[in-house]
Amino acid sequence: VVKKILEKAKRVLNVECNYTAQMSGLICEKTGIEIKNNLLKFDGRPFYPEEIIARIKKLL
Repeated sequence: VVKKILEKAKRVLNVECNYTAQMSGLICEKTGIEIKNNLLKFDGRPFYPEEIIARIKKLL
């Protein structure tokens, strides 16, 4: 299911509270799809919507 959704996407952004982007690695391992755009935060604080919106605007 995940692979089908990601294959249809023009761009994919992984938003993750992890230094090493473990979720991107796991998705690549299981689907063969490499996620090149990661927004990572590893200081223990949550993401603010403004941070995610700013990154999305950069990708567009």
